[in-house]
Amino acid sequence: KGVPKGLLYREAYIWLHAAQEANLLPEKISPFGQSVGKYPASWVRHILAMDHAKTIRFNFQGTGFAEDVLPFRRWVHYFVKSYFGAHDYLRYTDMKEVSNYTVLGRFDQTKLPGGFRPKTAGKDIKVRSRFGEDYFQVMARSRFTLCPRGDRAFSYRLYEAALTRSIPVVFDLETDLGREVMLCPDKYVMQALRCIGYHVYE
Repeated sequence: KGVPKGLLYREAYIWLHAAQEANLLPEKISPFGQSVGKYPASWVRHILAMDHAKTIRFNFQGTGFAEDVLPFRRWVHYFVKSYFGAHDYLRYTDMKEVSNYTVLGRFDQTKLPGGFRPKTAGKDIKVRSRFGEDYFQVMARSRFTLCPRGDRAFSYRLYEAALTRSIPVVFDLETDLGREVMLCPDKYVMQALRCIGYHVYE
């Protein structure tokens, strides 16, 4: 046992950081604990101390158009165009330097300074895994957070949304929260995030 093999580079570093802050040996953590995301207690305290006044309705901050996630995030683009307005917040972190990207409205912060995309933050794992102050503050001030899956059938945004007291929004359970998550090539675990209570809106 140790850091779950299925966690990506940044996720694994944060998971290990959380275990170290809690004085836990990774190999002593239960199988369930091995299959769920973790955040350092120092991050949790910082987030809970933020401004949680819900002045933003919907938010999405993250990659939107990269080839490995686009098939799973098209619903975000449709949702943004259909429902986002002056009281919402959008930042596509992979479009900031794209010259032909068209800003979608007052809510679209894509071209403004700020934003953080770990995949393009260099090779230093400490830089890629830094605490995203602005990212979490926007989420803390939002009633709802769009939580599409990435290249695997789950999203860490669900943990982050719950931590910031923002209601996570997914397209459907099968798309964004598959029944199982692959931790390594020959091992799957049940999707723990499906245990969170949910409501289906038509």
